[in-house]
Amino acid sequence: MFWHLNPRLFDHENSKVHRDCLNKWYELTLRLHNHQVIGKGIQDTMDKERKKWRAISRIIIDVIFFLSKQNISFRGHREDYDSKWPS
Repeated sequence: MFWHLNPRLFDHENSKVHRDCLNKWYELTLRLHNHQVIGKGIQDTMDKERKKWRAISRIIIDVIFFLSKQNISFRGHREDYDSKWPS
């Protein structure tokens, strides 16, 4: 297919360096497919943290929607004459 581009292409494809790199690439794809890579534990921890913070942000968004639908202020104190500002 690409033989007309460079006649040394065949030499490269048959070289030991190219075969070693190709074998390492195949091994990596198999490990990724089987979830056997070194950083799997780190990736699992990051996924758990991502899920946790996504759930927390979903709760906060639900509270914001509820307050806005009910026309309730976000502040936690009364606004009459006798109320005191937090210090």
